[in-house]
Amino acid sequence: MSNTKSTINAHHYQTLAIVAVSALIALLFIYEQSRAQQSLYYPTIINIAGKQRMLSQRISYLQHLVVTDGKSHYVRQWQSEMTRLIKEFDSSHKRLSAQLPFSEAFTLRLPAPVRSAYFDGASSVDVLVREFIQINQQTATSTENSYTFYTPAQSANLLFKLDEVVALFEQASVEQRRKEQIVDYIIWFLLMCLIALVLRSTFKPLKARVSAQEASQQETETALAAAKASADINEKQRNLYVAKLTHDLRSPISAIISILELLPNSRGESKTLIRHAEEACFRLLKYSDALSDIIKDRADYGSRRDFDLIALLDDVIAKAVNAAELKGLVFHMHCEDELPGEVIGYPQAMKKSMMNVLNNAVKYTEKGSITLTLSISQEAEQVFLTVSVTDTGVGIDEQYHQAIFKRFTQLFDTQANTYFTTGVGLAIAKECIDGIGGEISVKSALEQGATFNLRFPLQKVSTEGIQGRSVNEEVKFAVIDDLAISRQHLQKLVRSAGFSCDLYDSSTNFFDNKDRISSYTGLIVDYYMPGLNGEELVITLSAMLGDKMPTVIMVSASPDVANIVSNGPVKPWQVFTKPIMEPRFVDALQKLAEASGEPVAQANASILVVEDEQINAEMLGHMLTSMGYKTKIAANGQTALTLCTNYTFDCILLDIHLPDIDGLEVARQLKQREYPAEIVALSGDTEESTKQAAQEAGIRYYLFKPVPFQELNNTLKLVLSMNA
Repeated sequence: MSNTKSTINAHHYQTLAIVAVSALIALLFIYEQSRAQQSLYYPTIINIAGKQRMLSQRISYLQHLVVTDGKSHYVRQWQSEMTRLIKEFDSSHKRLSAQLPFSEAFTLRLPAPVRSAYFDGASSVDVLVREFIQINQQTATSTENSYTFYTPAQSANLLFKLDEVVALFEQASVEQRRKEQIVDYIIWFLLMCLIALVLRSTFKPLKARVSAQEASQQETETALAAAKASADINEKQRNLYVAKLTHDLRSPISAIISILELLPNSRGESKTLIRHAEEACFRLLKYSDALSDIIKDRADYGSRRDFDLIALLDDVIAKAVNAAELKGLVFHMHCEDELPGEVIGYPQAMKKSMMNVLNNAVKYTEKGSITLTLSISQEAEQVFLTVSVTDTGVGIDEQYHQAIFKRFTQLFDTQANTYFTTGVGLAIAKECIDGIGGEISVKSALEQGATFNLRFPLQKVSTEGIQGRSVNEEVKFAVIDDLAISRQHLQKLVRSAGFSCDLYDSSTNFFDNKDRISSYTGLIVDYYMPGLNGEELVITLSAMLGDKMPTVIMVSASPDVANIVSNGPVKPWQVFTKPIMEPRFVDALQKLAEASGEPVAQANASILVVEDEQINAEMLGHMLTSMGYKTKIAANGQTALTLCTNYTFDCILLDIHLPDIDGLEVARQLKQREYPAEIVALSGDTEESTKQAAQEAGIRYYLFKPVPFQELNNTLKLVLSMNA
């Protein structure tokens, strides 16, 4: 009886203990959820604080337009936008400075440094913002041509203060997380102590079992602590890399802002300033790609499909050659085996891996050379492409040969006697290659350069039963390019158009056959070549041949060549930047074959721009007007269809992602109507499936945003020459 009562009491105490611990855990969970909900607001606060800078810049820009061009018919539109942006700017400022509740569920309590920045002193953020709003509201509401101008010095001071507020909010966020971690540690420690006490007093008869469980729990906690320490190290290295990248991002942004401010005051140097701004924009695009890789836990290696191996290698290698030559490095390429054309594999993974390895080779090689070797091997039914990249750079200590393939690895720089973080390039290359069943390895030693070997699995596309296109030997083009893989790619494109071609690896070799030059239908010339470059070659040929000079198509891996050529003495009919858009290139060849001399585009053409982003539409409109075209703009698909019912356009520039009707659906409906205008897609969507869908919908060419001026100009010249 006594034993039974003791058992009942023990069971009663055990139940009460379990209930008590469960209640404590539930309270902890509720507390953590509440705290997490509060923490969610800090990224929003920081984002809004950061957006204040962009809003102030846009308002200042609009004020500048109103003040300097007060007679423009756009003034009311600018003032309307100013009014809207000032209202948003004022509302965000009051929420950030706690003058208004941040939201219905959250009231912002300003940390002392932030409150001081907002309200202390004559040059506090609140004073500057009120002054900024007052001056700009006068400009936005004035109906006369007398305005108070907010000076560049005032704008710079306000931007500095807004940046300071963002930094203070970020510091406050970090401090809050640190305090929350301390509270977490204390709560969990007290919870563990309570659990241990309950277990000791309640389950005393099971002491041995409890001891074993405690030992297991200790091991788990040790493992968790080790995992947390490792995660903290990785997070710290990641933050260091992101901080560096953020600094790198600010450099081109600052350059662009400075250039925009200089342009009205330095008109004699406008071409140079614009070229620098364009270079800064290309750097921003490069950094945006790096950011997209950082935010993903694993690299995206795309889908398995058939693709043109020669075209992919040409795009990757040509860009690497261009980067190496700009740095003064010698680039060697060797191909040990005949490369297949169409293959099945993972083109996205291959391109990303090769570009990352080649970019690293150029980045860490100050002098000497880079050598690329390609070879094909076959094992059973599997084909492998091996890419070997050898540089004469700083080399890698053997102890880091595995670590460099991990994200944000910290290495020791013996020359600088300090540590640096490697980033994600090689890690992404390995993740891509591992994901598709390939291999990557490195051989290197300090001060002895490095060799990276990349092995990609491929499958040849069967050509059995497929007849190649017949070649018209009477229409012949000349390809002049110093890079073997580029010559091979261009030859393939020419033959796919149904024409023959002769290949030349240099201007000198081309001049050795000068008697044949005038017989070519067109010349396909690489801009950057050693010795006599493409521009110098064309100038010399024009002087020699005069009216018998064949039409010129210029190609290059450098994105700025189109602008360089357009402002130079040579005016080729078309300029292509790699990767070469095959449909447009083939159309250009066929148009040359049909025409007698250089094709002429349709004069006074009418073009419809379908774009929902107002600033993009405005920029496209300005581009087209400067090219001499008449333009109408539609902000959505339904408006575009209505305009096409009432007007006949010669070409349509169509955004794929529209707010109402999808751009592809607009193209399909126009195709069903047999609308005569050619359609050119403008989109930031780089997915191969989207490009294929666009082609099936009746879209002739697919251009990626942001669309360079000269690429758009060359595309329209070709499209409109078809209707001339």
